[in-house]
Amino acid sequence: MEQAILSAALAPLSGISNTPRNPSTRFISASRPSAQTGFASRNREEPLSSALKTGCALSIITKTTADSTNQRIWNLLSKSGVLRILPQEAESIVSGPDSLYFNAGKVKPLAVNRPIEELAMFILLLILSLIPIQQAAAETPLCWAYVREFPDPGITVPQNADYVLWAWGKADTDVTVTMGGETLGIHIPSADPKAKETSGNTAWGVSETIRLKAGKTDLRPGPGIYALALTAPGAPSPADAVRASRVTAQPEAVSDARMIQRRHTDTVYTMPRYNRESWEAAAATIRRRTLIACGLADGWQEATTPNVARERIAEYDDYIVEKIRFEVFPGFWGTGNLYLPARGEGPWPAILNPHGHWSKGRLEHSDACSVPARCITFARMGAIALSIDMVGYNDSCQFKTHRWSSEEEKLWGLHPFALQLMTSLRAVDVLRHLPEANPQRIGCTGASGGGTQTFALYAVDDRVRVAAPVNMISSTMQGGCVCENAPLIRLSHSNMEIGAMMAPRPLLMVAATGDWTRETPRVEYPAIRSVYELYGAGDNVESIQFDHGHNYNQDSRNAVYRFFGKHLIDPQRDWSSFQESACEPEPENRLRLFPDGNPPADWSDGRTLVKQLIDTRRQESITRLAEKHTVENAKARWQEAFRDIFAGTREPDINALITERTERTASPEYIVERWLIGRSGAGDRIPVMLFYQDPPEPRDVVILVDDQDKRNFLEPSGRPGPLVNAALGAGKAVMLMDPFLTGEFHAPDAVSVRQTVGAFLDTFEPTDTACRVQDILTAVAFARSRRDMTGQVSLAGWGLAGLWVLFAAALDENINRVAADLRGFPLNDNRAWASLCYAPSLRYLGDVHMAAMLAGERSTLLAGWNGDIRPAAQFVKDIRQEQADPILLLQSLIDTKSAP
Repeated sequence: MEQAILSAALAPLSGISNTPRNPSTRFISASRPSAQTGFASRNREEPLSSALKTGCALSIITKTTADSTNQRIWNLLSKSGVLRILPQEAESIVSGPDSLYFNAGKVKPLAVNRPIEELAMFILLLILSLIPIQQAAAETPLCWAYVREFPDPGITVPQNADYVLWAWGKADTDVTVTMGGETLGIHIPSADPKAKETSGNTAWGVSETIRLKAGKTDLRPGPGIYALALTAPGAPSPADAVRASRVTAQPEAVSDARMIQRRHTDTVYTMPRYNRESWEAAAATIRRRTLIACGLADGWQEATTPNVARERIAEYDDYIVEKIRFEVFPGFWGTGNLYLPARGEGPWPAILNPHGHWSKGRLEHSDACSVPARCITFARMGAIALSIDMVGYNDSCQFKTHRWSSEEEKLWGLHPFALQLMTSLRAVDVLRHLPEANPQRIGCTGASGGGTQTFALYAVDDRVRVAAPVNMISSTMQGGCVCENAPLIRLSHSNMEIGAMMAPRPLLMVAATGDWTRETPRVEYPAIRSVYELYGAGDNVESIQFDHGHNYNQDSRNAVYRFFGKHLIDPQRDWSSFQESACEPEPENRLRLFPDGNPPADWSDGRTLVKQLIDTRRQESITRLAEKHTVENAKARWQEAFRDIFAGTREPDINALITERTERTASPEYIVERWLIGRSGAGDRIPVMLFYQDPPEPRDVVILVDDQDKRNFLEPSGRPGPLVNAALGAGKAVMLMDPFLTGEFHAPDAVSVRQTVGAFLDTFEPTDTACRVQDILTAVAFARSRRDMTGQVSLAGWGLAGLWVLFAAALDENINRVAADLRGFPLNDNRAWASLCYAPSLRYLGDVHMAAMLAGERSTLLAGWNGDIRPAAQFVKDIRQEQADPILLLQSLIDTKSAP
């Protein structure tokens, strides 16, 4: 990448090539440098062109380092070896403000009077043109790649020439490489005893000389090889170059605990001990994350006149049965049955009854569970009971299946958990606005998946006054269906904390000895009761366990009737011995709204509904971003929500950093330190390289991030590339890093794959994107922790890393500036987001547009923008739809004139 930058910078100067520096260097001091370039203002091109024609390398001694396009070109020329720019303070070469020197050995001051300056320059250039300069032979550049990078990108041969092929592998072994169908053998010699301690028992072996044509090589590495390199015959081993590009010497991936999923539905969880303040902070996080995960960041808007259709199908002396449907959102309908008391006068309490994964859903009437019997009994007790279908069950047939989910839809907060939560919330609206119901006395109970729906509802809706999740709150099993596992909701909590969200409202925990609630009396119940006691309401939570398998059988139902009777239906009555009496539910076909399984013709199917809801949420996002916000107001309203979709990512406390320096190397040009950094207790290990120059005075730090490998900022030799050199030349320190699953997170010979358990990674652990944003913020904390740096940190990213640095800046006001080149990432393509930069509800919250709003004026340049520019343009002035010159992008960070 950076070689291309250099070529582009040299292109306007025809005939200039990357000429190797001649050992006989001529030093020229130009009198009275101009303010723009540092060269003498008169005929400044002539000395340069004359010297270039002879193959001479020049050193220009300047008074000023100008901030201009030309100056950047001179800087790049100097990196190429064609030109050397020296500060005038280099006293070993020159002294005095108006001096001209020809260096043929020692340098001595020579006074030159102003009137003869031009003649002296002419004589000097004439002498230079007559002295024969030996042209250095063109060198074959080093090309190398890790084995994991074959066949693509592999190695591209730069020119037709003789080469030798080097292989890095286990010492004292023979390996093979296939080239164009032929097999080439290479012996790996014994390891250097001095390097063995750091790089392990590995070494580099070299082939015989081979002739190759320019272009992509057809190399097929055999087993036992870590990397391959091409050099000219007789060139040094590439070992030092490869080592210089790595933080770790061993041919292994860095050991990072995040590579293996540790939290999942079957993890055994413990609940922390909370005080009132810490609990309410945790409860706020649970509520906020649940709503964000379901596309409800603005909260649920109660419908004062919900769209409801009712049909009475049976009326008895003590209860009435109806079919009911209600519109959850435009085009999507909740379906079920309504059971009402037939005796007495209302308004009556109302109880929502979601079902679990019983084979017949709300129609289940068996020994293990009977939803109709439960609802009939509630009606006989004097309460309204509404049983509703889960998505894809019975009459909720707009979706043909219950289990569906995709990252593309979760970008917008859409999945079965979300639709079921929305259905429950609208069902509460319906119950509160029934003419027969008391809107202040709403309860909810369900078992298994219906238990999950129960505590999900009361976690976000205080209108539920009494609840009984049955056989579901567990420390050992969090729910096995996609409808129970929304993204984000268990990143740092379990069902115990979600269950405790009912506090201090009355809660009954029903458990069974034959399922995952077997430990409830001694584990989950005491944990949840401890939260109730923070409110002085310990008596409001009760637990009862039965010696049964997984169920909502009559024993369990009787316990729930007594609890609801005491706390919701009629607190003045003694319900302690209440029992369910016999009942005969209506036939299934009479309870069904659509016995044939076909909804009305004008009802949209599930795929159409998802598309419509995505369109609605896209418009909500645009409207949200179009509101007049100050940056501070935007942060107060949206920063924590935006942080949630990245799993609570934040810059760690400096004292929580875990650091290990693997090497420090000093050269006359720069110092480089290699580190593995992470956070205490997190198990993360992030490879970082820090470059700076002597003297080690405090410097601002610029962090450069590539979406593939930090070595893309280095030359093949491992030395700094043009961007690093440009930042060093501007007096900055430069940090290169490999965020999660880039660079050294992969072994040289294998691509690392995150090991997951089950299908719900984003429910329990950060996504890959969240890990990468976290790693950038950890690197920021490390840079700020250095006492030899100023604490001022800026970020630049390319490709997907451009997105990562924008998100990091949105979440951390300690980042001074941020610039990004998105390289044309298709911002309006859900598939691209899902496959390359997934985070739950990211698009719903505004993706890079929200990031731009939160970062505000700290975003100095956003290039490669491929999407609707309008929402972000009001926050960032410099948005370019084409890719930007990387030097220009870097300059936007280090130019003090652009400081916010």
